[in-house]
Amino acid sequence: MSYSFHEHTADVRMHVESKSFPALFRQSLLGVFEFLRPIALPPKVEHTIDVRSPDSSALLVDFLNEALSQALANKETYDSVQFLSLHSGALRAKLRGHRISSFGEDIKAITYHEAKVQQDEKGVWHAHIVFDI
Repeated sequence: MSYSFHEHTADVRMHVESKSFPALFRQSLLGVFEFLRPIALPPKVEHTIDVRSPDSSALLVDFLNEALSQALANKETYDSVQFLSLHSGALRAKLRGHRISSFGEDIKAITYHEAKVQQDEKGVWHAHIVFDI
């Protein structure tokens, strides 16, 4: 399991690779919050979110945008996620993390531009996601 960041015209592209569909979503979330470089504070936080989308690529984008929206609105960072349910069109997840004082970077949104979730012939899951920064 891994993620990496790549330059993209005025944006940042993240590539994520994982052995399972849930792990792909988990690694994607961790990648977003690593990019943001939050300065975490001790109080722990937890939120449950529900997301529905037409396909797995849109679901990943919508999930990350919902987590990002919660993080920005509540000044929080998330370092773990428990999927209560997850399939190609919907998910219910419990986000856990910490309050923060600030983020070191900014992401305006996770975009649908070039968003792709797919499984290769070896069974490895891949996601390509672009951040609007």
